Amino acid sequence: MLELRPSCEHCNKPLPAASPEARICSFECTFCASCVGTVLGNVCPNCGGGFVARPVRPARPWKGASPLGESPASTRVKHRPVDVVAHAAMLAALNDAPDAPLVPASASTPAQTVLVPMPAEAYAAYAQSSAAGYAEDNVASGRWPAPGALERSRTEFEELLPQGLATPDNHVHEIKAAQGGATVGALWFAIQARDGVRSAYVYDVFVQPEHRRQGHARRAFVALEPIAAAMGATHIGLHVFGHNQGAQALYRQLGYGVTGINMKKQLDALA
Repeated sequence: MLELRPSCEHCNKPLPAASPEARICSFECTFCASCVGTVLGNVCPNCGGGFVARPVRPARPWKGASPLGESPASTRVKHRPVDVVAHAAMLAALNDAPDAPLVPASASTPAQTVLVPMPAEAYAAYAQSSAAGYAEDNVASGRWPAPGALERSRTEFEELLPQGLATPDNHVHEIKAAQGGATVGALWFAIQARDGVRSAYVYDVFVQPEHRRQGHARRAFVALEPIAAAMGATHIGLHVFGHNQGAQALYRQLGYGVTGINMKKQLDALA
C-alpha cells in the first residue's frame, strides 16, 4: 500500500493525498511534477527509474468506509534536496550507456527539456559555432567591425575557457529535448564570486534553428535555476544584444530585470 508521502523530496512542496502534481517512482520516492520535469529529467535520483503520476486514494466512502480515512496518508516529511550536479552527471551517464534502459516520458509526465554536461567530443564543434555566433552578433549590433570579428571572438572565447570544459567554475551543458532525446542546443554559464556574493553568469545559450520556437530556451533557463542555486548562486545574470528583441522578451517573461543599458551613437566623419 502506498504511503502517500506529504511533500516533494526536492523542493518540499506540499503534495496532499489528492494532489494531481505528485509523481512517484517504483520505490515511491515522491517529487512534484515541476521538479520531475525541470530538475530530474523524469529520472529518479535515488534509483534511476522513471516516474508516474501518483494514484489518488479516495476520501469519499464509495463502498462503505472511507479508504483515506481507514488508511490515511503519511505525515512523515522526507525533504532531501537533490544534488543537481551529481544528478546531471548521472543523466549524462545514462545517455552515454547504449544498453541502459532509458525511461520514456509518460502522458502524465510530459517530455521536458533537460540540461546535461557537455561531453568532451562535442566541445570542439560547440566552441567553433559559439565563437562564430558571437562574432555575428557583435557585428550586427555595431559593436565590432566585420573585418577580424571572428578572430576577435575566438580570442575572447579562449580567454574565458582556457582549459575548455575543464576551466574552473565554468559549466557547459547540452540542451536535450528530453532525457535520452536529441541535443537541441547548448548553455554555458560560470559561477562568479564578487564582494562575498556568488552568482551565475550565462555566457551563451543557443538553440539549433530547426528546434527553435518549441520552448527549449525557456525550459533550459528554468532547469538552470536549481543547478545554479545548488552551487551557491543567489542570482543569475546575462547579457543580451539590443537587436535581439525576442531574447529580451523571453528574459523579461522569465523574471530578469534590466541592470544597465549600453548605448551608442555613430558620428559622421567630420569634413
